[in-house]
Order: sequence, then structure tokens, then C-alpha cells
Amino acid sequence: MCPRRSRIGSARSPAARCCDDPRVLPRGLGAKIYEGSWPVPTLFHEIEKRGRVDRKEMYRTFNMGIGMILILPGEQLPSFLKFARQKKMDAYWIGQVDKTVRGVRIS
Repeated sequence: MCPRRSRIGSARSPAARCCDDPRVLPRGLGAKIYEGSWPVPTLFHEIEKRGRVDRKEMYRTFNMGIGMILILPGEQLPSFLKFARQKKMDAYWIGQVDKTVRGVRIS
């Protein structure tokens, strides 16, 4: 079971613009997003290539396929990923909240 109160924050993108403007995070906290930690749909690669769209703009506009983010305490991540697999949901650890980062850093 994944208790609802364990969630620190959640946001549905693109409304959340999780790769550009982390509105769900408290002031003074940023996020590190690890490029390659989730499967990016082929369509986004095609748009980037054929439209000659800058990678940063692809993240800002399309979030490169991220549909929703959940922010959980780190110690709850393994149990949440197990829960998601049991429910046949796709879930990936794509980054972390970091007080040394301003905004969102994709690396």
C-alpha cells in the first residue's frame, strides 16, 4: 500500500512544467532531473530532429514525455516503485529535490 499522506507533492505536466518551472516545490528548493532515467517517446525525438528544436525547448514545451511527477521522501521510493509495478503502472525515479539547485537542472 502507498499511503496518500506520504506524498510531498505532485503535479500533472505540461501544466506543471516540471522540467522548467517547479511550482510544486517550496521556495528555496530546486530539482535535479536525470536525463535518460525514463523512456522518451520516439515522437519527441522526431520533433526535435525534424523541427530542429533545441533540447532545452523540448523539455520546456513537451517535458519529453513526463506525464506526471510525484515528489516523495527518498526512503519511500522503493516501496512506491514496487506498488506501481504491482498496479502495472509505469513509474521511474527521474531525479531529486536539492536545496543547492535553483530551478530545475537537467543533466
